[in-house]
Amino acid sequence: MSHEQDSITLFLTEDGARRTALKVIGNLKAGSYRIIPGTLKCKDRSVDQGFKVEILKADLTRLYFL
Repeated sequence: MSHEQDSITLFLTEDGARRTALKVIGNLKAGSYRIIPGTLKCKDRSVDQGFKVEILKADLTRLYFL
C-alpha cells in the first residue's frame, strides 16, 4: 500500500466469500469497511463473481486473518 492510498480492496470469489470477509474484518469498527458484490475481469477475459471488501487505511493495523 502506498502512502497516498487511503484504503485497500480485497476481492473474494470462493464459496462462502461473504462469510469469510466478515470473519476477516470481524474486529474492525463499523463504517471502516464496505462489502459489496463485484466482478473481476481476468487477463484471459474470464469473469469471476464475488465480493469486494474495501478497508480504510486507518484500520489496517486491526486487520487479522483466521
